[in-house]
Amino acid sequence: MFVFMLTTALVGCNNQEGVKEDSNQDQIDDTEAEAKKAEASEEKENNSVTQYPLTVTDATGTDVTFDSEPTKLVSLIPSGTEILFAVGAGEEILAVDDSSDFPVETADLPKLGSTYSGINEEELIALQPDVVFINSGLQVEVAEELRAKGFKVFGSNPQSIKEVIEDVQGIGVILNNQEKAQTVVDEMKEDLDYVKSKVASVEPKKVYAEYSKGWSFGSGEFSNDLITLAGGENIFADIDGWFEVNPEEVIKRNPEVILFTSGEEGATEDSKEQILSRDGWNVIDAVKNERVIGIDSVKASRVGPRITESLIEVFEAIHPDSAE
Repeated sequence: MFVFMLTTALVGCNNQEGVKEDSNQDQIDDTEAEAKKAEASEEKENNSVTQYPLTVTDATGTDVTFDSEPTKLVSLIPSGTEILFAVGAGEEILAVDDSSDFPVETADLPKLGSTYSGINEEELIALQPDVVFINSGLQVEVAEELRAKGFKVFGSNPQSIKEVIEDVQGIGVILNNQEKAQTVVDEMKEDLDYVKSKVASVEPKKVYAEYSKGWSFGSGEFSNDLITLAGGENIFADIDGWFEVNPEEVIKRNPEVILFTSGEEGATEDSKEQILSRDGWNVIDAVKNERVIGIDSVKASRVGPRITESLIEVFEAIHPDSAE
């Protein structure tokens, strides 16, 4: 009996030691886990804070160096203005171009003219901005003139939704607004994923897009990327850039869907009824089935954060039966 009791006591002591050791190990593991969590959190925080000086290469191939966080901003392109507001830099914008009209806060900002009417350089000089945002595809000469006068210019010219997303992220880094920019990017990717999931189960349809009367576009344009992602096949994808359309060629290529832009000056002249009544177009499938749809001209033409909203609109126009 004594031996049994002694053995039981020893086993009990060993079990207690084992429990104690397990408890200590759990505490060590918890401590290490907390340390790793804190380290990861700190690393994430550091990654979301821009380190200056920062040098980036813009779409003109120019290296632009920011010695500190830019806080005095000017945008000379509507899409750039929309990006600045979207990433939380609206209060830091000093002035914009004449065509910047979104969001509504742009109405209260000074206007500096446009690429076509000319930029008010005197007012721009008086503002002394830290950086001027432009579109390098449309404003190459503007960029050169401003740089020659000592202005810091950042040019972008995205040709796909992927590049628009990269632009939003890049501008977020420049302005030290990375977290807000990532939120915008995440929302854009949600739109993109939604359309991709829908397109996966549909057959592509042949599309003719006329976003300016008598003109269309082919490869190398972000609007072509929009049609492809939305489950369409641009009938002029074999041609590069923008071009004046031969109406007979549209008849020959026989699109199933015709897209035109609405909400812009002249859109009523080039309305659905006008397209449906064009000579010889009554043999086109899109016309016979009245699959002629107007889409928002502003969203469709601006390579900014609302471009994925336009993607959804284009998808719903091409595949109305598959949209939610």
